[in-house]
Amino acid sequence: INMKKGVKKGLKITAIILGVILALLLLVAIFISPIAEYVIEKNSKEWIGRQITMDDLSINLFTGSLEAEALCMKEQDDKTDFVSIDTLKVAINPFKLLAKEVNIRYVTLNSPKVRLVQYDSTFNFTDLTKLGGDKEDDEDDKDKEPWAIGIYNIKLTGGTLSYRDEVRDSKWNLNNLHLEVPGVYFSGKTTDAGVSFQFAEGGSLSTKAKYDMDKGRYDVVVKLQGLDIDNLMPYIKESLNISSVSGKLAGDVHVNGSTQTPSDIDIEGSVIVSGFNANDLNNSKVASLSFLSVNVNKINPQKGVCDIASVTIDGLSSHFDMYKDHNNFSNLVKTSENKPEEKEAEPDTTKADSKPMVVSIKKIELKNSDFTFADNTLRMPFIYKLSNINAVSENFSPSAAENNLHLTMDTQGGGAAIVNWKGGLDGIRNQKLTIILKHVDLQQFSPYSMEYFAYPLEKGKLSIMSENIVRDYNLVG
Repeated sequence: INMKKGVKKGLKITAIILGVILALLLLVAIFISPIAEYVIEKNSKEWIGRQITMDDLSINLFTGSLEAEALCMKEQDDKTDFVSIDTLKVAINPFKLLAKEVNIRYVTLNSPKVRLVQYDSTFNFTDLTKLGGDKEDDEDDKDKEPWAIGIYNIKLTGGTLSYRDEVRDSKWNLNNLHLEVPGVYFSGKTTDAGVSFQFAEGGSLSTKAKYDMDKGRYDVVVKLQGLDIDNLMPYIKESLNISSVSGKLAGDVHVNGSTQTPSDIDIEGSVIVSGFNANDLNNSKVASLSFLSVNVNKINPQKGVCDIASVTIDGLSSHFDMYKDHNNFSNLVKTSENKPEEKEAEPDTTKADSKPMVVSIKKIELKNSDFTFADNTLRMPFIYKLSNINAVSENFSPSAAENNLHLTMDTQGGGAAIVNWKGGLDGIRNQKLTIILKHVDLQQFSPYSMEYFAYPLEKGKLSIMSENIVRDYNLVG
């Protein structure tokens, strides 16, 4: 009888203890969210130097999930928003911690807004990068068994990123930022990620990337559509005296390589420029083109491979204006005096094993182009326009013994010119140049006749065929 009473009493005590523990867990589960919200908001400034605010924080200890509403991290002035998120959801598998594995089941960010500002070599987040342990802690961690880390199902929707470069007065606004990452691994698996967003000024960018952290291998696909080249103006102005540029840039590029050998990288794809126009500081056109495309089979600096399938230029228009003391291109490139000082580059040890670059272009084509030459050194300026310029070169390589070019154009005032060339670019040892002029109007050259002979050229047509062959430096004309 006493044993039964003892058992019953023990069970009762156990039940009471379990009930108390359960009650405590329930109390912790109930009150942990407001307590954590209060502690974070009160101490975030002291912990990370930034004020963090939120409308609501919900933590579920049983499912290992966290949800924050209207989460915001301020700038150092405690007024401006640095990062704000409408909704942040994170879930972790707590049982995996027992096996020294951080397993985050999902991360969801709805409508995040990020503000980035660059001040020369520092950013508005530089102070955050300095947070963390000291060197002694890092050395102690080397002797410890590493934790396996896996972050799965990362999703970001409706994001906005604003970037401002204070030095160059450049602004970039990215809208509708979308990110999907099935998993980021730090334990031997391959990370697979996809990012897409739209530029506020027009155009879009999407990327797909795979990265193996153990092997250091990466595979990236980038697709760019309709980017306004005017966005690059602050960077172009660093090297060129240009007042304005316009046009659209698009590309589809595939890159794969290894972080262990940076120069051993394979690049393939295409780049397209359309509607390009550039004006100098006098607002005079430097060059314009309707369409430019470059299709790359493969580029690998380490292996010395530059295999380009085609280069097509359509509607190129430019001019050269010559004066007694300068020309329209003289001041186009900024001198070193106007450029900021650059640090001397450290020697690249990877170049020692690299092969010399061999460039090959299967086809180069120039279509529907024109060029104007103006000689303003004469008393009567000479202005001459070559129009309907078309040129083709196949299997071109600067290192080849023989290249080829077929060029046709219309001359001013009627007539035409044809140029055929075969030869190498390493010298004039072996060359073949054929020039054909048909019915070229000589009256157009009257400014030179007036300058040197004081008489104009009133009329006349010129037709010439000249074939010039160089064999072992011997000219046969």
